[in-house]
Amino acid sequence: MYDIDIAKKFNKDIGEEYYTAIQFLELSEETAILKFRQVAELLTYHLSNHFKIEFSKESFYTRIKVLTEKKILNEELKDSFHKLRILCNNSIHKYDLNKDKKEEILVSDEDGFQKKEYSDIKEIRELVINILKKVYSLINQCA
Repeated sequence: MYDIDIAKKFNKDIGEEYYTAIQFLELSEETAILKFRQVAELLTYHLSNHFKIEFSKESFYTRIKVLTEKKILNEELKDSFHKLRILCNNSIHKYDLNKDKKEEILVSDEDGFQKKEYSDIKEIRELVINILKKVYSLINQCA
């Protein structure tokens, strides 16, 4: 099963956000990173709905913490969510810090296409794929 197929199995929102992130990989890494983070956030909401858990605060960090305290997320999955959260935050701040110096952070490849040289997009996507697979497996184990 492909990553896009797994994302679509959760619900329409997760499937659409993931598909949009994939589409933006080549067009706008900043947008792709935001979409990948939204997928992860939606997964925490999906888990909370599935396991009937309510949150007193809505932050992504708090949802990860509560899902871990309730023994829904194991340490590995918790660490993956936090690593993704931190990578996305750091990547977006890099874009914010450098948006006025865009010409300095873009490099051209041999075909003349410009790409950002500092991006964590590959690692972020791999983390999201890993999280999708583990959350899908977790939900199906408890079904």
